[in-house]
Amino acid sequence: MLSIYKLGFLLISMAFILALSACGGGGGGTAGTTSTNITARGIITGFGSIYVNGVRYHTNSSNITVDDNPGVESDLQLGMVVTVSGTRNDDNTGNASSIVFDNELQGPVTNLVADLDGVTKTFTVLGISVVVDRVSTSFNDITFDTLAEGDLVEVSGFYDGSLVLNATFLERKSTFVPNVSEVELKGTVTNSATGTFQINGISVNYDPNGVSTDLSRAPGTISDGQFLEVKGTLDNVGVINATRIALEDNGFDDNIAKVSVEGIITDYIDDSDFKVAGIPVDASSAVRTPASLTLGNGIKVEAEGPMVNGVLEALKVGIRGGDDVVIDAQVTSISTADNSVTLDLINGSITVFIDSRTRMEDKTQNISPFSLSDLGTGDFLEVRGTIDGSDRVIASELRRDDPDDVILQGQVESFVANSSITILGITFFTSGITQFEDVNDSPITAGTFYGNVAVGSLVKIKDEQPGDGTADEAEFED
Repeated sequence: MLSIYKLGFLLISMAFILALSACGGGGGGTAGTTSTNITARGIITGFGSIYVNGVRYHTNSSNITVDDNPGVESDLQLGMVVTVSGTRNDDNTGNASSIVFDNELQGPVTNLVADLDGVTKTFTVLGISVVVDRVSTSFNDITFDTLAEGDLVEVSGFYDGSLVLNATFLERKSTFVPNVSEVELKGTVTNSATGTFQINGISVNYDPNGVSTDLSRAPGTISDGQFLEVKGTLDNVGVINATRIALEDNGFDDNIAKVSVEGIITDYIDDSDFKVAGIPVDASSAVRTPASLTLGNGIKVEAEGPMVNGVLEALKVGIRGGDDVVIDAQVTSISTADNSVTLDLINGSITVFIDSRTRMEDKTQNISPFSLSDLGTGDFLEVRGTIDGSDRVIASELRRDDPDDVILQGQVESFVANSSITILGITFFTSGITQFEDVNDSPITAGTFYGNVAVGSLVKIKDEQPGDGTADEAEFED
């Protein structure tokens, strides 16, 4: 049940919306639409204006800030997590008054390790574990394959409950040079003393007199428990010598009529008490998309509703992104009528639908912005997505790249022991050439695989190019 304060806040918000409607929309809304004030945080999924959380925000009069400096739209990149303030119309367009990008981390790549499938890489930056994905991460001035130890990189993305930063955007700044390259780190202060403290186990030295360290945005006294952003240089023993220290917050006022936040669920206690991208959320009364959505740690969602006393009282929660469905295959047809592409899986085809949240990238001709109209039959696509309530594959990421192996990942619908596996309506056969692997990429026998597979198991099939409909690899995923 809503408290009197929450009910009153919602009534005020509704009255404000009705007032805007009576005025013909306001905020740049087109004829026949209404617009409301909104603050949204999420990934940039497209340009031609800017797409964030499924809304196309016009940027003609936007004040753009990039890493605390004035910027322009061309400074923004696919995959960056930004905060947009402005108005949203009921036709899913809007006008952005401000767009703010602030990276999560900048520093040298260390401890770089690639997974055996060549799909993800993990590494450490200033004590933070970072994961990049060949498709789900957007790269600038670097590629998944060229990422190397010693690169100075800027990272944007979402933290999970284990404080692993899942990168949605990664840019190479230069080769790291100790005591010269600028690094940036955010986190909670521990072990504070005069002129020094730690964040995530990284020692920070600073000038408490504010001469060599800019403390104009820092608290009067730096102490344990404060959440700070530090900029400076990193010496040869891994100590940051700070040139600027600033007190950080989550970027939202405590009370806002409408907020939309995309991120990974952490600190889940129950549906009324968890966080999304560090924002406290109560989704006990939220409508869920899909209706079967079960909330819990590690799930990427978008939550929308009013911010009340620093808590997002979600009216809607929907699953976002996800890579339960993976399809790498060639295009056989394109439909601009229903925004879909059909992909050839050798023994059948799968139609993938594109929406305003789909992040589309082109790695063959570097077309930007890249849209459905730029695709052609025969193009090779790498798709990550989810299944909606109508059993359609909705692409969260779609990338055009050079032809490669056919890959299909999803939940097993049926199987015939030692013979075949059916996923998303496509049956792949197995034979003596098929290599079977467990969730740790370790080889297992066909007997072990079929003894453990079940309807609903998440399995990835690889059919090496040119593809013949028989799996070269069949692997459990988690």
